[in-house]
Amino acid sequence: MIVFNICKLLYSLIQSFLGIIFYFRQISERVWNEYGQRERELSVEIPAVNFHITDDQLGYGTAKEKFRANVMAIRVLKKCERENRYASPEEQEILSNYVGWGGLPDAFDESKASWSEEYQELKDLLTKEEYAAEALTISLNEKARVDLPYMAGLTGKTEEKVAEELTGVIFRDPVNGQWETADEYLSGNVREKLKTAKIFAENHPEFTSNVNALKQVQPVDLDASEIEVRIGATWIAPEIYRDFMEELFDTPGYLVGRVIDIRYSEASGAWNISGKNADSDRNVLTTATYGTSRINAYKILEETLNLKDVRIYDTKLDAEGNEIRVLNKK
Repeated sequence: MIVFNICKLLYSLIQSFLGIIFYFRQISERVWNEYGQRERELSVEIPAVNFHITDDQLGYGTAKEKFRANVMAIRVLKKCERENRYASPEEQEILSNYVGWGGLPDAFDESKASWSEEYQELKDLLTKEEYAAEALTISLNEKARVDLPYMAGLTGKTEEKVAEELTGVIFRDPVNGQWETADEYLSGNVREKLKTAKIFAENHPEFTSNVNALKQVQPVDLDASEIEVRIGATWIAPEIYRDFMEELFDTPGYLVGRVIDIRYSEASGAWNISGKNADSDRNVLTTATYGTSRINAYKILEETLNLKDVRIYDTKLDAEGNEIRVLNKK
């Protein structure tokens, strides 16, 4: 029973923090857009102070009690926003009781008679953008994804209208047609995503917003001097190493890729160069410049690809006339 209560508490806390993060992110973005830097600098009546949650029962209570705590927190937040100031210690206490909407889908369901008053109160309290954002929070908690039909059912709006109100917050992947949050869509291989979005936007203007958003998150190109690659790095394709080998060693073209080739084994994690002795002994680049008569450049490159030290041993006789191998330090 103790384990069950602990799991229940952890679930409630996680659900609460997810809702808090998402909601306040939307509000903070709106505040930033509506108020200039000068107005924010003038907000000195209530200084910013650190707040520590001390309520051990945070997240507990009935569904109606959680709803009331959420509404009170939103009203406080809107008041601070209107007055362009920080929350007082008392108001911070109220804000800390915000638990999100993940466990309160009934508050968004117009057909729930027992929640009709709460449903209307929430509709009156939130802007259409905020209301859609809260529906998104519920969708992420209940469905673990952006479920537009489900969100449309919660808000009583069409899917198109919900998507319009969440412009910039959710994006439709042009490849699979699925809706994703901005955090998900605007991360990963954003270069490839931008290329794809541009192609689709040529015939489907609705993906123009994808293109514009992806342009804002493109990583800065590195100069050649900023790129450092160690030979043997497995993320480099074998073809790149092969081109390097051919250019550096002046490997005959008729041998490259046919007799002399570089391959990487995913199973063993080892690099292998085939045909290491196929090149002519007269190629001084492999037997003198980058190698020796005892170990040519191809073998040295293979050892280097596998991050091994290249060592040459000489055979000598010890004091008793026995052959021993001695490292050639040259």
